[in-house]
Amino acid sequence: MEKTISILHISDTHRNQEGKVDNTALITSLIQDKENYTKNDKIKEPDLIIVSGDIIYGSSKSDFDTAVKEINEQYEEAEIFLNELVDIFLGGDKSKIIIIPGNHDVSFPHVQNSIKEIDISKTNDTSIYTKKLFSENSNVRWSWKNLKYYEIANHSTYKYRLEPFKIFYDRFYSGLQEFSIEPEKQYNIFDCPSIGLTIVAYNSCFNNDLLNPTGSINPNCIAGSYRDIIEYTKKGRFIIGTWHHNVKGAPRESNYMDIRTLKNIMRNGITLGFHGHQHQLEKIDEFMDVSENEKITLISAGSLCAGPNHLPTGFNRQYNILEIEAETFRAKLHSRKMMENINFSLPIWEKDNISGCEKGYMELQLKKPEAPNIDLLLSEVIDLIGNKDYPEAIDLLKSLPTIEEQTKSLLLECYIQTSNNPKVIETIGNPNTEKETIILLQTLFRERERQRIKEVLELSYVQSLNTPIVVELKNKCKAIV
Repeated sequence: MEKTISILHISDTHRNQEGKVDNTALITSLIQDKENYTKNDKIKEPDLIIVSGDIIYGSSKSDFDTAVKEINEQYEEAEIFLNELVDIFLGGDKSKIIIIPGNHDVSFPHVQNSIKEIDISKTNDTSIYTKKLFSENSNVRWSWKNLKYYEIANHSTYKYRLEPFKIFYDRFYSGLQEFSIEPEKQYNIFDCPSIGLTIVAYNSCFNNDLLNPTGSINPNCIAGSYRDIIEYTKKGRFIIGTWHHNVKGAPRESNYMDIRTLKNIMRNGITLGFHGHQHQLEKIDEFMDVSENEKITLISAGSLCAGPNHLPTGFNRQYNILEIEAETFRAKLHSRKMMENINFSLPIWEKDNISGCEKGYMELQLKKPEAPNIDLLLSEVIDLIGNKDYPEAIDLLKSLPTIEEQTKSLLLECYIQTSNNPKVIETIGNPNTEKETIILLQTLFRERERQRIKEVLELSYVQSLNTPIVVELKNKCKAIV
């Protein structure tokens, strides 16, 4: 794991026509801001990007084909933005950008085609529908706009209300990740061994639609992800969760996720969560019980692209950067906000001094992950080397707490395979085996490191070696000293 990990957290990128931001203007503004905060605030460039939902704004057009066409066009625009974001900020590595759906990614035309009005003209008691409305996983819906009850009549069509998101998602990741249309499989695991993180990305739009705005994660997703997480926990990964919905709301609101869901998420070993949805920065700690020994820290990002009428009163567009110190797991939460009184289509970002934080950023203490099982990590390294993924293997080896002989041997193999001669020389240092002596002398000869050759030849251990290949190498090296 690197000494400091930097996570760029953006959310609610939906672009409606009001205050619309062109991709070029948006990317340029983020590049300029990165140059600003890395230089002036000494914030590390992002190693990871989390996009916590509402990729698009959606369509409310009544005609199915017209609405779906508009939705697909919005995803095409979002895809161009995200591809450029990955190229510029992550060197094109899509394994380090995590994308999840939000409620705006739920296709309204698919929902419309799956529900039908409930005829209540033949009954004097509508309480039965009210009871069903508030039952768990209910098929009944109520429209305040039309003052009518509806029910999900076509479950197959309703299930496909995230199909446009799936098409975008699968196309964007090109086989690296896939989004399942099956509700019990709507989570993905992103493992980043080079930075010591594993991210679980949940869909919090289970049973969510315009007539049922409540956020929810399918219980099977939480249960299923636990079995996947165990493997990474044993490897010492820091486990992070992300979903779209917030877990608290105003008294008359219902468009947030049941806070009790956090208990199950915490049982999965997740102690840090990222979300969006509420269009404002917030950091809260939730505890498993009154002892406060187990907690999860939740960080919400504001909206990156919402128009002025879609922002909460007193809040502007905003995004976050979280820096985590790998050894202590102390973290700094930085907020970036759009300057006020400027053109909404041409954003400029600036430091947002978080309320109550004198230093301009919020300091957090995160829970350290469990110590890794070294044998499991070395097995993973051997698999990476077998697949010729040497840079990833090097990053993982360097993250190990101690350098043992086996670790050193594997690291040396990676440097040899990548022709990194300076690192080969540095890793061997003073040779302890005949093999190391041969590799070191060969490398020093190629690099014409005359002074270092002289030092190695004077080592008593090297002088004691007299096998034909070592003698030949020593004579060859002496000739250029």
